[in-house]
Amino acid sequence: MNKVLKFLARPDIFFYTLIWLMFLLVMGTVTQKTIGLYQAQERFFSSNILWLFGVLPTPGGMPTMAIVFIGLTSKLLIEEWNIRKLGTITVHIGAMLLLLGGFITGIYSQEGNMVIKEGDSAGFISDYYDVEFAISNAETGKEIFIHDFSKDKAIKLIKTDIAEFKIIQYFDNCSLLKRTGEIDENLRAMATIFSFQKAPLDKQAENNTVCIQYRIEGEEDNDGIYQIFEDMPIIQTFTKNDIKYHIEIRKKRTYLPFAIELIDFEKQSYGGINMAKSYSSDVILKDNGIEWKSLISMNEPLRYKGYVFYQSSFFVNQRGEEVTVLAVVHNIGRMFPYISSIILTLGLLIHILQSVPAMIRRRNAK
Repeated sequence: MNKVLKFLARPDIFFYTLIWLMFLLVMGTVTQKTIGLYQAQERFFSSNILWLFGVLPTPGGMPTMAIVFIGLTSKLLIEEWNIRKLGTITVHIGAMLLLLGGFITGIYSQEGNMVIKEGDSAGFISDYYDVEFAISNAETGKEIFIHDFSKDKAIKLIKTDIAEFKIIQYFDNCSLLKRTGEIDENLRAMATIFSFQKAPLDKQAENNTVCIQYRIEGEEDNDGIYQIFEDMPIIQTFTKNDIKYHIEIRKKRTYLPFAIELIDFEKQSYGGINMAKSYSSDVILKDNGIEWKSLISMNEPLRYKGYVFYQSSFFVNQRGEEVTVLAVVHNIGRMFPYISSIILTLGLLIHILQSVPAMIRRRNAK
């Protein structure tokens, strides 16, 4: 075990890993201009494998950072612990905590938004990027089945208690085209009106529209080919045993252990123009029978149970109703950068102070 730790702690491995990490950082920053922030993060920093030139597999950001973390840990375990090396050991611990916090944030943090119409309440946040295939009871709204496409985009068959959905096409972004000419007799519902084709990914990932084409077989009147796309204005319906179901592609939802009701939305504009100067949401937070009021404004977020709600934007829907948009962040690793920075600073100070007596002796000797 000691030989293994010494090998993992070799400075040359650490050195060349840092060079590769710098390469990933530069490439991710440069390509961000053309492919967007989210795609750059996914390709260079959150990936396990980076395909250079499309054919050469190389380590992505995750294994590269893991090698750095393992190297620091191994060095710390085989290091001779004594008072003279207290500063160096403290710096190592601070760096390890910083890497650990980054890993926890990358894996477990959640970001999304909550859209609430004035007078309504919401108990879930919608992801900015990931989508899901959802089936719900049209009458009760109860969700029957959910498939998370962020975990498996290559799935070809979705099996549910209601029916089997054979995925024919899946596009991360698409453009809609109106059908002309003779219509295929296998097409059903909205598929008889429009078709779609693959479109380049938008630099702003939240602007992409996911589309899927699927086929239902063995369900009598429901047999055929259907097409749905993200946030369709008309929800696709499916009837079985006299029960109507809704089928939709939507942003992935994370349900909260509490709900927020929008009582009033207020917007202040600059005099003489319609440009917003500030806006705020007067809300009621409801949790297990307990309610209390709170105000969310542009500079005053609401913090509760690890979630932070920021006043992001607003809009007026087709009925003239005001709708607030809250940006929501849940990051259980948010304290790691602060703690690790304090430890790193402390370690450097200890190292400097321990070096002062030796510097004084050398100076006196000269």
